[in-house]
Order: sequence, then structure tokens, then C-alpha cells
Amino acid sequence: MNSRNLDFKVIHFSTGHAGGAGLAARRLSWELNNAGIFSTFYALEKTEYKPEENESIISRTNRVRILSGISTLLNNWISNESFFSLFSINSITNKTVLKIANPNNTILHFHNWFNLSSQRNILKLASKGYQVVVTMHDQRFMTGGCHYAFSCNGLHSGCKKCPQLSSFIDWAPSISNGFISKKLPKVNKNITFIAPSEWIMTEARNSNLLKAQNIRFIPNTLGNFINFGSIEQNSQSRKDKTIFGVASMDTNSYIKGGDLTNKLAKIAKEKKLPLEFLLMKDVIRETNSYKKFWGQIDYLFVPSRADNSPNVIHEAKKLGIPVIASKIGGISELLTEEFDFGIDIEDLNLDYLINMLVDVRNNKISEINRKLMTLNFSNYVSKSLQQHVQLYRELIALKSN
Repeated sequence: MNSRNLDFKVIHFSTGHAGGAGLAARRLSWELNNAGIFSTFYALEKTEYKPEENESIISRTNRVRILSGISTLLNNWISNESFFSLFSINSITNKTVLKIANPNNTILHFHNWFNLSSQRNILKLASKGYQVVVTMHDQRFMTGGCHYAFSCNGLHSGCKKCPQLSSFIDWAPSISNGFISKKLPKVNKNITFIAPSEWIMTEARNSNLLKAQNIRFIPNTLGNFINFGSIEQNSQSRKDKTIFGVASMDTNSYIKGGDLTNKLAKIAKEKKLPLEFLLMKDVIRETNSYKKFWGQIDYLFVPSRADNSPNVIHEAKKLGIPVIASKIGGISELLTEEFDFGIDIEDLNLDYLINMLVDVRNNKISEINRKLMTLNFSNYVSKSLQQHVQLYRELIALKSN
């Protein structure tokens, strides 16, 4: 490890330690520390969260836990498609932040803040002189609360009458959107947004809330996944079955296409097709090893209806595993022709998918296309750490001007 750089510190906040945002935050924090930058990761206390070096927990009182549970129930209830964060409980107070972070030399980097903080509180921290960075792992900061807007263009005009909500509450996102739009201009010198995909950067720059904000495109880093080690991967030479890996931990998620995967697995079994769907959550439960999952699959299968830049696709790229995924959001820019398979959103139906997956068995990937994928992915992510550090330095330099 390099000697410590004491010019500044970075504190990463995420509601959870797992999931897309939590994993991306932990990996970035690990890589910063490995490069000699003082970085700490904070997440809400959970039984399964075992903090490692330079990681810590945020404890909650029973009252806050109860309020957070109510908030989660309300947000789950108001929409069956995209998750909403209309209500978010502040589990970490500004007083607590002041104790652990000096505004003069500390970057506050938020990844997922649901029931940890709120947009209003994040802006309040920026108003107190902190340089705040927000990585947009989804669209919630540019909308009135929905994490993915799908085909809705309401974020361009203030999220009036949200089509994803019932009429009795479809006005609520516009209230939230309007409040943030008034507060953001007052702190725009102290808040920066990171877009992990070019898609979400374009969405943000075209949104009513973030069009005037400082937005940087910086892909997520794989961090300590680079130490994952070699795997004995089952090759596509297997003749009996082709195994498609499903990495989403929520196998019923509408956004992640969980309903499609469940039905495809049932059809394949009923018709005795040479297709098998392996769920990462099952492998983890049985073996407690991500390595076992990656070693068994021939393809990573990601039939999302909305997505940004999934960590699992980055991981598959690193391991040389081809991806079959929806061409939506930031996924499209991660796919390499003649190596991966992109699915048009209108083709996310059972008939098309089952026929396509059967056809994939006959696909042969050339070594040239494999090397092209590796080169494309390396060019896409290789400067992630450098770009994060450069941004942090620029923001701390503003403090002395």
C-alpha cells in the first residue's frame, strides 16, 4: 500500500453494504485506500454486515428503525414497478457527520441514501460547507423520487402527475422535485454528481433538476474484485446444457426481469430443453462463494427492463464471460458485438427469449472477439480510480480559493 495522502479524506455513505450501490461504494473505498487515499465506508448496521478495514457502521435507535420500516412499506406500496423514495428517514444526523468529518478536508460521497439520509439533508450538508459527491446509481436525484423513469419524460418538466402512481398521490413527486429545484442552485458549487454510465449522464443533463449541475462521467471501479483470483470456468464446450447465470439477488424484481427468468426456467424444464438457469443467491446460500457461481455459468443473463451500469456485467467482463442482456440504459454501452448478445426491449417476451437462448447454444466466440471485448472494457473502466481522485482534488482545491 502507498503512503497515506493527507491532503483530504473521503467518506462513502450507502444505506446497505451489499447491492449495486453498496458494492460499488465499498470497492471504490478499497481502491482509494490501496492507492494511499484515506477513505472510509459507512453503511447501516445489519447482522450480515461485517465491516472490514476502513469500514464502519451507522447504528440506529429503535425509534429510527421503526420509522425506517414504515418508510420502506410506504415506498413499496405506492408502486409495483420502479421503486420510489418519496419518503426517507435520516438515520445519520448532521451533528454526527460533523463529528466524523471536517468540512475543510473531507469529501462526503453518497451512493445510496434511502433511510440513511435524504435529498434535503444532503443539500443541507452542502450548505454547511462540505464538498458533496453523489454517484447516480439510479435516477432518483433527477426525478421526484422514482429510481427509474422508464419511458416517462416527466423528469424534463418537473415530474407533474406521475404515471407510475395512483391519482391520489401522483402529485407528490412534483412537490419533492420543486423543493429540490429551489435548493440546488444555492449549493451547486458544493455538490457534484457522478454518472457511472454515459446514458445516465445524458438523462441527468436533460433533466429539469440537474441540467445546470456539475456532472462527471466516471464508471464504477471493480476495486478488490481484481483479487478475485482465477476460476475454473465451465466452458461452452459442454454438450448437455448451457448454463445462464442470474445475478440479481431479488429474483422477483420487475425491473430486473425476475418474472421472465422464473417463467423461462419453468418452460425449459417442462420442455426438457438443454437450458439451465443458475441463481447467484442460491449458490451463495449453499456455498457462500461467488467464485462457485462464476465458475459454473456459460453466460450472464440480465433481462432488465431498466438499469444503469450493473456491477455484475462489469464482473463478467473482467472474467471473460459473455453477457446476454437488455439493450437499455447503461447496459448497451457495455456490450460488445460478436461477443455479447443484446436484446431489444420490445423482445423481452417468453417466445423470443426461449428461442434466442436455444440458438445461443450454437454460438462460437472467436479469440479475436474475446480480445476485442477485453480491450473495449479496459478502455471503458481503466481510468475510474484516477478520475475519482482527480475530482476529489479539484473539489478540495476549491476550499482554499
